[in-house]
Amino acid sequence: YTPTTIPKLDIRMLSNNASFKYPSLPKSVKNIDIDVKIGNDTEKLEDTYVNINRFAFTIDQDAFSVKALLRNLTGNMLVDADLKGTINLENIQKAYPVKMDLDLKGILKADITTAFDMASVEKQAYERIRNSGHASLEKFVYSGVGFLQPFHINKAGLSFNNAKIELTELDAKTGKTDFNIKGTLENFYGFTLRNEVLKGNFSLASNHIDVGDFMQTDAPAETPKQEEEKPAETKPATTNTSTAGASIKIPAFLDCTLDAKAKSVLYDKLNLTNVSGKLIIKDEKVSLQNLQTNIFGGKTAVTGSVSTKGDTSTFAVDLDMTKLNVTESFSQIEMLKKIMPIAKVVEGFFSSKINVTGKLTPEMTPDINSLSGSLSASLLDSHVKETSPLVSALDSQFNQLNLSKLNLKDIKANVTFEKGRVVVKPFAIKWNGSTINVAGTHGFDQTMDYKLTFNVPAKMLGQEASALLAKLTVTEQQKLGDIPVNVNMGGNFTKPQVSTDMKQVVNNLALQVAKAQANQLTDKVMDKVTNEVTNKITEKIGGEAMNKATDALGKLMGGKTSTNPADSTKTQQQTPKDQAKKAVNGLLDGLFKKKDNNQEQK
Repeated sequence: YTPTTIPKLDIRMLSNNASFKYPSLPKSVKNIDIDVKIGNDTEKLEDTYVNINRFAFTIDQDAFSVKALLRNLTGNMLVDADLKGTINLENIQKAYPVKMDLDLKGILKADITTAFDMASVEKQAYERIRNSGHASLEKFVYSGVGFLQPFHINKAGLSFNNAKIELTELDAKTGKTDFNIKGTLENFYGFTLRNEVLKGNFSLASNHIDVGDFMQTDAPAETPKQEEEKPAETKPATTNTSTAGASIKIPAFLDCTLDAKAKSVLYDKLNLTNVSGKLIIKDEKVSLQNLQTNIFGGKTAVTGSVSTKGDTSTFAVDLDMTKLNVTESFSQIEMLKKIMPIAKVVEGFFSSKINVTGKLTPEMTPDINSLSGSLSASLLDSHVKETSPLVSALDSQFNQLNLSKLNLKDIKANVTFEKGRVVVKPFAIKWNGSTINVAGTHGFDQTMDYKLTFNVPAKMLGQEASALLAKLTVTEQQKLGDIPVNVNMGGNFTKPQVSTDMKQVVNNLALQVAKAQANQLTDKVMDKVTNEVTNKITEKIGGEAMNKATDALGKLMGGKTSTNPADSTKTQQQTPKDQAKKAVNGLLDGLFKKKDNNQEQK
């Protein structure tokens, strides 16, 4: 041995039809044939090779053999190998006292020929890798770290064809979840030999997926102690069913694309049906592309991402909801319940677009206090529930309003939310030809601060207003139109506090009624004065003198004579009665304006 050379080597291990059995274990390993040579014929370290001419054994009736040649061990190692046989995984621990933090069951079969160099694996130059054959796994059961429920693989198959390794089938189940996966593996050797990520493109089909079945514990599963006096087949299987510290983690070793379809998915007590879409899994993150599902009588499209990297999981998604049931959506989805608690008073259907980001709890549900984003929604074929604290509080202010008959069709609302507070941008509700304007804020803690403007007929302002209206004619009542009433809503959605400016509104109505009555009196006085003046003057002095008298009466009542010839002509075209009435009406109108100004000052 020198710094540049090693001795020539010819180290051999030979065995023919050997066997062994541990007294404490039920199975034995038989038919052990070994023909291995470690050699070096040039004294150069890089020319050292390992020739596994044969390595074979049997456990019960299952036989397995390997033949391989490993060259250039210290450089770009070259591997040429054949693997063939069957292994019952459950028998491994029954024949050899290997310590494992898991409990495996299943039948592994392989017939594979492969040739590759490690540089090709490192550079992912898969075209330089030669493969042929197939491998399968049947009746596989895994119990241990990563799953609260045992993971069953009914059947899995791999097909090796040069650089392409195809997952021909993966029929698996855990808990209530079943799925079948097919696809192509792109980095199988990097994954198995160098602990690299597993890359691939897959399709997934499932009848039912329960997200809770993929919960895992942070603490490793306990391994039962090997007891010398107790046969291994009588030991209980290692199954960790504790939910303490349970969470869902996206595997860090996956870098793949998944086209998924599932008939039903159970997530956080939500039943999703006809789920389909593309999932890109990389760096402990799942990106969702056009994931669609049916829920609450409508359809929802989801685009976004979920990341479990780091101490706190996060998400950012865009939801496009179409024709969902309002009651079911806002009672079962906690996030919607916090963002729009006012929806509790509505029955019917809605469409909405939501952009939301936030943190996730260990159970993969949104951390409500971390949410921020925006929501736009429109109601379809909806109406107000007759029984709710909010409706009752408003009805108490407007006895004849009957909020259950409000027209909620095509109402559109837009909100933004951050740090537990929601801002509702102004929107209008149609009611009986009038509108109710709504705006305000509320918190995830259910507190609220809303401003509403009810444009209502005067007859709905209470008994005092009705008594005032009785003093007017039907025509005069119609001229009043809808009267705005401002409503403040505070407290919370369970115990709302409602206040209005009804008293001020009724006071203003009283002034309008008084003015209308004064106008009635003015018209009566005007008609009487005009008729008497007109008749007397006409009888005494004729038409020309009548015009002069009218001018004089106008001056007396506060009117002005015109110096414009055109205006003079226009005045002459008016009847004496019209001119006199205009003059008197101007005087009375001036008096009432003064009265209104004094009232406002008071």
